[in-house]
Amino acid sequence: MIQTTIKQTINVLGIDLDIDFDINYSIENSGIGGYEYMGFSGYDKGYDYPDIQTVSWDESLYDTWQNTEIKRLSKTSDFDESIYKKIKI
Repeated sequence: MIQTTIKQTINVLGIDLDIDFDINYSIENSGIGGYEYMGFSGYDKGYDYPDIQTVSWDESLYDTWQNTEIKRLSKTSDFDESIYKKIKI
């Protein structure tokens, strides 16, 4: 498991918040390795990608309503895509 902190700006009900997210992730690979199919042999090396396990932040810095909205926004595919782009593989 790898841990990193990524700063992300989140718009919470009209207010832009710069939040330091603690991201726990592992590096996975999409390849299947060596294979044989109908008499053909090959090797699929695939590509590496981050598999995000957990996302957290210091909730004590924000109000309850802000934390609720941050939690909702951090579970969207747009959030995941922006985090994937910032993780260095």
